[in-house]
Amino acid sequence: MLMCGRYGFIPGKDFYDRFEITNRDFDLQTSYNVAPGRTMPVVVMNSPKKITLMRWGLIPFWAKDPRIGYRTINARAEDVSNRPSYRRAFKNQRCLVPASGFYEWKAGEKKKTPYYFRKKGGEMMAFAGLLRKVRIYGRII
Repeated sequence: MLMCGRYGFIPGKDFYDRFEITNRDFDLQTSYNVAPGRTMPVVVMNSPKKITLMRWGLIPFWAKDPRIGYRTINARAEDVSNRPSYRRAFKNQRCLVPASGFYEWKAGEKKKTPYYFRKKGGEMMAFAGLLRKVRIYGRII
């Protein structure tokens, strides 16, 4: 899955209803700082009422090393349909990434300061995501 640099995931009591999820057997853990490489719940385009766990970071079809997924975490709207890393997934491998908010950093003289953005009422939102199942080292990631 792909998107911004860090986000928060705080599933409230209304999480399953908000996304109309039917498979409710997940023990969803709160995370205030979800980082690339972490496995998190997503709602896949082909199964819109089910949660699937996915690792954050898209591994392009041509990649031989799964660590490239740490560099492909953010697909810009203006590039997603024509960049080789994202083009195939954009056509038919999409998902929603439930989130409570996201972080953006402002560069300062000595350090970056994180700012957290969320919906005014605090309810969950979703990011558009891309996904791809790959077999690396004999297992599907």
